[in-house]
Amino acid sequence: MLSQRRAMPGVRPSRRHSCRPMAWLSNQSTDVTYAVVGGKADPQLLTSNPTMAQTIAALTASRPRDNQELFGQMLDGISLEDKRQKLKKMSAGPFHFYRGSAKFFYRDMQQQNVMVNNPFDVAGAKTWLTGDMHMANASFVGSYLYDVYRLAASVALVARDESNKTLEAPEDAASKYVLTFARSYLQQIEALAADANKDSVNRKPLNKDSAYGLIHDKLLKDPLDSDLGANDEYVKGDKLDKLRAPKDDPYSLQSVDKNVEDAVRDAVDAYARTTVKWADPDDRKGSKYFEVLDVMQRFDQGTGSLGTTRFYVLVAGSKKKPPVLLDVKQQGPPAWYDYVSDGEKAAAYGDLPYVDERDAARVVRAYKKMVSYGPDPHFGVLTLSGLGKPWDGFYSVRERSRWKKSLKLVWELPKPGKEEKHDPLNDEDLELLAEQYGTLLANAHDRASSQSYLGEDGTADNFAKSLRDGLQGKEEAFIKSVVSVGCAYARQVQDSG
Repeated sequence: MLSQRRAMPGVRPSRRHSCRPMAWLSNQSTDVTYAVVGGKADPQLLTSNPTMAQTIAALTASRPRDNQELFGQMLDGISLEDKRQKLKKMSAGPFHFYRGSAKFFYRDMQQQNVMVNNPFDVAGAKTWLTGDMHMANASFVGSYLYDVYRLAASVALVARDESNKTLEAPEDAASKYVLTFARSYLQQIEALAADANKDSVNRKPLNKDSAYGLIHDKLLKDPLDSDLGANDEYVKGDKLDKLRAPKDDPYSLQSVDKNVEDAVRDAVDAYARTTVKWADPDDRKGSKYFEVLDVMQRFDQGTGSLGTTRFYVLVAGSKKKPPVLLDVKQQGPPAWYDYVSDGEKAAAYGDLPYVDERDAARVVRAYKKMVSYGPDPHFGVLTLSGLGKPWDGFYSVRERSRWKKSLKLVWELPKPGKEEKHDPLNDEDLELLAEQYGTLLANAHDRASSQSYLGEDGTADNFAKSLRDGLQGKEEAFIKSVVSVGCAYARQVQDSG
């Protein structure tokens, strides 16, 4: 079991709240009804739809067993210590569980008829999705609704988290913050659809001049104090040629046995030859640029991916700049794989051969589509073999950004020997965050569908225009659906224990 504090979604309804656990979404132009199941069904609603009643009854009866099996799959293959740490992180609260359970989300979207015949799923508006969209965090081509609904639920969970002094009641059927997010997303889609200039201000990433609220404060508060920027805490030595764990997180980086380190060094040389950076006309080229200075294993990173084998690799880089820190992460089948259509799978993998390596290549392919500042020239795939578990496998590689920072949205588990403090978000904080997340997601969806350098992938030539046209006359119904599904799924996560 996960813990006595938080169980898995849908196991049983909470006794603490008397909320209606289903969101019924009916578009006026169709007879289709959608449901998100999160506990006991409302008898009055069910009598009007006996077929849905049977579906919900069957799902509810099988849910405890299905949840246990699915959670077992999520923990399969990782060490006992990583399992304990993952359970500990996910049991800290509903938002943390949500972060680590993307597989549950995709299963529920499929089983609970949220996506089937959805009137807001515009056929011509396919784009690359993050695959694990939440307020604190790319992987396939599909309906934009997956990202929109997942982020909507995340906004609701943050608003209802106890550490934020419950800006909204857990049982609320609607959320003003999710409403702000949904309206902002749609408004930005309409602005992008009307703007043919691919270099316009509408499409620029947020920076300290355009951001506002907590994001603006974060950008101003954490300037690049050194050339290493946010990587400064991981690099040491007079020549900046060694890796180290930060003082406040001493277990996050650890040395590996020499045979593993040597294997990684050799694999970096093979990977580097496939990158754009290898032939870049820099002051150092090829093997000199990618000379490995140090290798360490990264631990306790993320929530859903915790337990995945990961390395930080420091390479020489350019003479005039500090060394480059590479994030090397093992990849396997994604959370959504068992729950999306064959067409969506085919678009994500494209012409990649059906081999184990393709999942790492898929991640690299997706990153190249979604980043706003141009593809990282270090993107590539690294292969380790002959070492046995857990080392052997295929890894995506990218540069760890010097600007990597994050917002603390809810209380987090403290690191060993450290007291974790959390300043509760206030009404304005979350209102402005929700608004900017809507804009950012719309920009990401439009950008990812409009870059053609990766070849045909099933995305729209002009995502924003396709979506705007497809939702014409249904804008308010769309916004209502985002609020309903987001809040219903948030309650499903909250009310499960």
